[in-house]
Amino acid sequence: MTDLEPPPKLPTGSFDYGDGYQLLAPTGKMHNMGDDEILAFSAFLDLADAPTPSRSVQTKPWGWLLLPMGQTARTAWKECAKSDDDPLQISRMVKVLMDGKPMFVEVAYFFQT
Repeated sequence: MTDLEPPPKLPTGSFDYGDGYQLLAPTGKMHNMGDDEILAFSAFLDLADAPTPSRSVQTKPWGWLLLPMGQTARTAWKECAKSDDDPLQISRMVKVLMDGKPMFVEVAYFFQT
Protein backbone atom coordinates (compact mmCIF):
# COMPACT_ATOMS: atom_id res chain seq x y z
CA MET A 1 0.00 0.00 0.00
CA THR A 2 1.38 3.40 -0.95
CA ASP A 3 0.92 6.62 0.97
CA LEU A 4 -1.57 7.73 -1.68
CA GLU A 5 -3.98 4.87 -1.09
CA PRO A 6 -6.71 5.45 1.50
CA PRO A 7 -6.62 3.14 4.52
CA PRO A 8 -9.00 0.18 4.27
CA LYS A 9 -12.48 0.81 5.67
CA LEU A 10 -13.66 -1.00 8.76
CA PRO A 11 -16.60 -3.35 8.25
CA THR A 12 -19.97 -1.86 9.21
CA GLY A 13 -20.67 -2.29 12.91
CA SER A 14 -17.08 -3.20 13.82
CA PHE A 15 -14.97 -1.79 16.65
CA ASP A 16 -11.27 -1.09 16.15
CA TYR A 17 -9.24 -1.99 19.26
CA GLY A 18 -5.99 -0.92 17.61
CA ASP A 19 -2.84 -2.92 16.84
CA GLY A 20 -4.74 -4.79 14.11
CA TYR A 21 -7.51 -6.19 16.35
CA GLN A 22 -11.13 -5.53 15.38
CA LEU A 23 -14.33 -6.76 16.98
CA LEU A 24 -16.75 -7.81 14.24
CA ALA A 25 -20.51 -8.26 14.19
CA PRO A 26 -22.69 -10.08 15.09
CA THR A 27 -23.29 -8.53 18.48
CA GLY A 28 -25.70 -9.35 21.27
CA LYS A 29 -27.61 -7.35 23.84
CA MET A 30 -25.99 -5.98 26.99
CA HIS A 31 -26.25 -8.50 29.81
CA ASN A 32 -24.80 -9.13 33.26
CA MET A 33 -21.96 -11.64 33.43
CA GLY A 34 -22.81 -14.92 35.12
CA ASP A 35 -20.95 -16.10 38.23
CA ASP A 36 -18.54 -18.30 36.24
CA GLU A 37 -17.80 -15.46 33.82
CA ILE A 38 -17.12 -13.00 36.65
CA LEU A 39 -14.80 -15.52 38.29
CA ALA A 40 -12.80 -15.97 35.06
CA PHE A 41 -12.78 -12.22 34.34
CA SER A 42 -11.61 -11.44 37.89
CA ALA A 43 -8.78 -14.00 37.57
CA PHE A 44 -7.69 -12.31 34.33
CA LEU A 45 -7.78 -8.88 35.97
CA ASP A 46 -5.72 -10.19 38.89
CA LEU A 47 -3.03 -11.37 36.44
CA ALA A 48 -3.04 -7.94 34.81
CA ASP A 49 -2.78 -6.17 38.21
CA ALA A 50 -6.05 -4.40 37.44
CA PRO A 51 -8.82 -3.75 39.98
CA THR A 52 -11.47 -6.47 40.14
CA PRO A 53 -15.15 -5.56 39.88
CA SER A 54 -17.00 -5.12 43.17
CA ARG A 55 -20.40 -5.51 41.52
CA SER A 56 -21.93 -7.17 38.49
CA VAL A 57 -20.30 -6.50 35.12
CA GLN A 58 -22.37 -5.67 32.06
CA THR A 59 -21.04 -6.87 28.73
CA LYS A 60 -22.04 -6.75 25.10
CA PRO A 61 -21.01 -9.97 23.33
CA TRP A 62 -19.36 -9.88 19.93
CA GLY A 63 -19.25 -12.90 17.63
CA TRP A 64 -15.91 -12.50 15.86
CA LEU A 65 -12.47 -10.96 16.32
CA LEU A 66 -10.28 -10.04 13.35
CA LEU A 67 -6.64 -10.73 14.23
CA PRO A 68 -3.66 -8.69 12.97
CA MET A 69 -2.55 -11.48 10.61
CA GLY A 70 -5.98 -11.41 8.89
CA GLN A 71 -7.48 -14.51 10.53
CA THR A 72 -10.92 -14.40 12.15
CA ALA A 73 -11.48 -15.97 15.56
CA ARG A 74 -15.07 -17.04 16.14
CA THR A 75 -17.00 -17.78 19.34
CA ALA A 76 -19.04 -20.61 20.83
CA TRP A 77 -21.79 -18.04 21.49
CA LYS A 78 -22.62 -17.82 17.78
CA GLU A 79 -21.32 -21.14 16.48
CA CYS A 80 -23.35 -23.24 18.95
CA ALA A 81 -26.51 -21.31 18.03
CA LYS A 82 -26.31 -22.57 14.42
CA SER A 83 -28.66 -25.27 13.20
CA ASP A 84 -27.44 -28.85 12.92
CA ASP A 85 -27.28 -28.43 9.13
CA ASP A 86 -24.75 -25.57 9.25
CA PRO A 87 -21.07 -26.51 9.46
CA LEU A 88 -19.36 -25.51 12.70
CA GLN A 89 -16.11 -23.58 12.67
CA ILE A 90 -13.25 -24.78 14.83
CA SER A 91 -11.77 -21.28 14.79
CA ARG A 92 -13.46 -20.70 18.15
CA MET A 93 -10.65 -22.77 19.66
CA VAL A 94 -7.58 -20.64 20.38
CA LYS A 95 -4.12 -21.45 21.64
CA VAL A 96 -3.06 -19.67 24.85
CA LEU A 97 -0.21 -20.00 27.31
CA MET A 98 -1.25 -20.97 30.84
CA ASP A 99 1.52 -21.29 33.41
CA GLY A 100 3.97 -21.33 30.52
CA LYS A 101 2.28 -24.29 28.82
CA PRO A 102 0.39 -24.04 25.52
CA MET A 103 -3.28 -25.04 25.76
CA PHE A 104 -6.28 -24.89 23.45
CA VAL A 105 -9.38 -23.24 24.89
CA GLU A 106 -12.83 -22.45 23.56
CA VAL A 107 -13.81 -18.77 23.25
CA ALA A 108 -17.26 -18.22 24.73
CA TYR A 109 -17.57 -14.68 23.34
CA PHE A 110 -15.57 -11.49 22.91
CA PHE A 111 -16.79 -8.41 24.73
CA GLN A 112 -16.23 -4.81 25.62
CA THR A 113 -17.56 -3.35 28.86
